[in-house]
Amino acid sequence: MLLAITVVELPIGQWPDLIKILLSFINTSDDTNLKIATLQAIGYICKIIKPEVLALRSNKILTAVIHGAHKEEPSLEVQLTSHSDTCRRQTKAWFEERSSYPSTRGTFGTTNTFARPHLT
Repeated sequence: MLLAITVVELPIGQWPDLIKILLSFINTSDDTNLKIATLQAIGYICKIIKPEVLALRSNKILTAVIHGAHKEEPSLEVQLTSHSDTCRRQTKAWFEERSSYPSTRGTFGTTNTFARPHLT
C-alpha cells in the first residue's frame, strides 16, 4: 500500500516528508524489524520512482543505507538488508557519482564492487 501511494504522490510533490520519516526509522529506531522493512521500502521506492524525483533526497537515502550496512549496526539482519541486491542496485549509481566519499568505500568496498558483511 505504501508503495502504491508513493508512486502517485511523490512525483507530483505530495507527501514531501515520506522519505524523511522513513529515514528516521533507520537512523533512530532500535527495532530491527522496522529497520529491515524500511530499508526494503526505500529500495523499492528508489527502484520505481524516477531518479529526478528523489534527487534532492539522494544523499540522505544513501547515508541511511550506509548507516544500516555499517559494521557498528548491532543487527546482522539489518546489515544484510542494507547489502541486499535491492538496496545495492538502487544506490550503485549514487556511489558511482560520489566515488570520492571514503566512508562508503569502507562499508561497501570500492565504488564498483560492493562488499558483503563477513559472516563468522
